[in-house]
Amino acid sequence: MNSYKYTIDGLDCAACALKVEDAIRKIDEIESVTLNFSTQTLMVKSSADFEELIPLMEKAALSVEDGVSIKKYSKHNEHHHHEHCDCGCDEHEHHHEHSHKHSDDEKKKTKINWELIEIIVAVVFLLSGIALNFVNIPQWISNVFMAVSAAVSGYRIVIKGIKSVIKLKLDENVLTAVAVIAAAVIGEFFEAAAVTVLFSIGEMLEEKAVDTSRRSIKELSSIRADMAHIIMADGTVRTTDAENVEVGTEILVKPYERIPIDGVISDGSSSIDTSAITGESIPSNVSVGDSVLSGMMNINGVLKIRTTKACEESAAARILHLVEESAAQKGNAENFITRFAKVYTPVVFILALLVCVVPPLFNLGTFLDWLNRALVFLVASCPCALVISVPLAFYSGIGACSKVGVLIKGGKFIEAISKAQSIAFDKTGTLTSGELNVTKITAENGFSEEDVIRIAAAAEQHSSHPAALAIKNKAVGYELPKLENIREKAGYGVSAVYNGKEILCGNKRLFKDDTLENGIIYLSVGGKMVGKIYIEDTIRFDTSNTLNKLRSLGFKHIVMLTGDGEKNASAIAKNCGLTEYKSSLLPENKADEVDKLQKNGGVIFVGDGINDAPVLAKSNCGFAMGLGSEAAIESADAVLVGGTLAQLPEAVKISRQTMSVVRFNITFALIIKAVILVLAVIGIAPMWLAVFTDTGVLIITVLNTVRLLRRKNNITKNK
Repeated sequence: MNSYKYTIDGLDCAACALKVEDAIRKIDEIESVTLNFSTQTLMVKSSADFEELIPLMEKAALSVEDGVSIKKYSKHNEHHHHEHCDCGCDEHEHHHEHSHKHSDDEKKKTKINWELIEIIVAVVFLLSGIALNFVNIPQWISNVFMAVSAAVSGYRIVIKGIKSVIKLKLDENVLTAVAVIAAAVIGEFFEAAAVTVLFSIGEMLEEKAVDTSRRSIKELSSIRADMAHIIMADGTVRTTDAENVEVGTEILVKPYERIPIDGVISDGSSSIDTSAITGESIPSNVSVGDSVLSGMMNINGVLKIRTTKACEESAAARILHLVEESAAQKGNAENFITRFAKVYTPVVFILALLVCVVPPLFNLGTFLDWLNRALVFLVASCPCALVISVPLAFYSGIGACSKVGVLIKGGKFIEAISKAQSIAFDKTGTLTSGELNVTKITAENGFSEEDVIRIAAAAEQHSSHPAALAIKNKAVGYELPKLENIREKAGYGVSAVYNGKEILCGNKRLFKDDTLENGIIYLSVGGKMVGKIYIEDTIRFDTSNTLNKLRSLGFKHIVMLTGDGEKNASAIAKNCGLTEYKSSLLPENKADEVDKLQKNGGVIFVGDGINDAPVLAKSNCGFAMGLGSEAAIESADAVLVGGTLAQLPEAVKISRQTMSVVRFNITFALIIKAVILVLAVIGIAPMWLAVFTDTGVLIITVLNTVRLLRRKNNITKNK
């Protein structure tokens, strides 16, 4: 099963986007599809060929929505044209992409200009017609001005309505067109003109509001530098597409350029702005030997960087990829709106039909009067405000979190974070720095301290556990013995064979001896204890401050879960300011503790990802520390990109604010809709008010949502 990404154009209605998504989902060759109306992208999983799917999807889309086009997604479509591009791609294709984008922009600009001119003309004729009612001239002259206003502003609506009828689709264009024609037939030319003018103005404002949100979302892609300056063998510099730069290539990064690919500085020093990646607002000083991530901004010095990863595996690309994929992980509120929109439209249509037919049967008014009320009822019921604003709120919340250095993999995890009552932390690499150091080595039974560290380092050579890294660092410079049959048991240690004798290197659990102390790595050879390795860790500089902020956010339980013994766990908890902790836990035991906490509500778990997969999966939302561990990123629901806890409180605040926006948008839209629907039925709400209200609700909810992406970064560095 392959994953493909496409750009979809021609959708200006979120409710229509849902219909297109459903139509594409029914294609046999497609396993799953996610259409993101906010970013105009289509994510598809299919076993079929990439190009083969395009005509199939376009045919399905056009069956429910006119004017839709689907094309290959290209990052060149998102960014400005480069005067010189040596990106290695097909020159004709590249030129075509830029030309196509330029042509689309020109067409859109021309369309908006013409629509604006039409609206201005229509408004002038409408106001003139109203003014003529106050002078002593025949009424038909005023009606002519009103009719011209309705024709100029309404012909597009009628055309769209006819196309919808042909597709057997009942939408707001059909309803508005019928209402306008009916008003003209019965001589209500002011009603016809007012509805078409307000509807046209509303559509333009809606498009403007949605475009504003799309621009805010697309700003996220600015963290990725598409071009890289390669330093050639002769010392010259060639600019090329970052995707074509191989690992190990030396690149040049000038001041005020973003680093295009992860790497290590080989020459130069500078200050770099890491805020786009880690959320940290204070620049960091870097020099030769320091690692840097793509997306970071070089501020002053010229840097030469030796790349350590391919472009698509670098930090900025991975962040954007995770944010894009997050649209597929919908929360309860988002799923509710999707289901609601599908049921809501036919229910409203049936109610409108009853409003039109039933009262006249009981002589409660004329059929024409109730038909008009039913049309007002239908126009006012359009669900676009909800269908656009709720998914947009989740995507904006995810985008806002990414701006402060937190990746959240979907709307359902935004919900989980906002509702969580407890938060649990792993110790090593989370509350503590994870940079363990060997502080003492003891030897016995004929072995020297050097023998102990050499054998232990050889045994731990394939382990990524912080304790193993500390042992290997201590053994740098020593010649390590060759071991056989090395096996690691998570939470215990390592076994191997040395000169035909079994080696055990690990904690007290590995030796099944309760008389041994916790927090020490033991080494045995041939069943005899030959050495002890003492290791210490340090608490992160930002741990205490972060925990204080989390307390102020009202979490009921803040708990440390660790495999350390009681003595060491108690000391660490005290230094962190924690009153709740559980010690001597295996990974599966941590999952059991999270299960207990979940009885009091949702639980967030934060860990470095090493041996934490069970508990990350068990929690309502699992946070991994940093982008370093592939296993952590895969098993976690969210990632603290900077590898520190500083961003966590901000992620909680953004998640809660996102859910607040979602609840407001749903409540506000439904209340306003309900009021107008009732007024429509009792004959108080005219058609123009229904159109005005529908547009106003959409604009208010969308603008309320966009605030999420424009919130200030409140993270400060604590030293």
